[in-house]
Amino acid sequence: MRVRNIQLILITGIIWIAVSIMLMKRAIGWISEFTVDQIIIAVAFSVIITFVKTRFIFIKVTNENIERIMNLNGPKVSAFAFHTLKFYFLIVLMIGGGTLLRNLEFIPKYTLFPIYAGVSVAMLYASILYFIYYKKNLN
Repeated sequence: MRVRNIQLILITGIIWIAVSIMLMKRAIGWISEFTVDQIIIAVAFSVIITFVKTRFIFIKVTNENIERIMNLNGPKVSAFAFHTLKFYFLIVLMIGGGTLLRNLEFIPKYTLFPIYAGVSVAMLYASILYFIYYKKNLN
């Protein structure tokens, strides 16, 4: 399947928001197991993780990815070109690591909640950047 570069920006934003929703849904599903103190601490750490991931990672990755996508040659490009091969490898590692961590019984879910929720909100922000770029550059 081949699409225009600008359409690939939209596809990337949709994928990022879908992953964001999936991560948040999983994190919220764990809250019923937490005490009030654990919820407060987990949410506080989520805010910190969200800020760090957004500010120092996802804004940079999103901007670099938008530039890379828009510089792809040809009137239409592969719909799977929204990330580089290196990034696909990183995605597999993150999915594998997340699956391993949440299935290890000795790791309490309140320690995973900040990671899942923080990354989720940071990805949501990044997806909005894709949508903004798409809207501004739609011809």
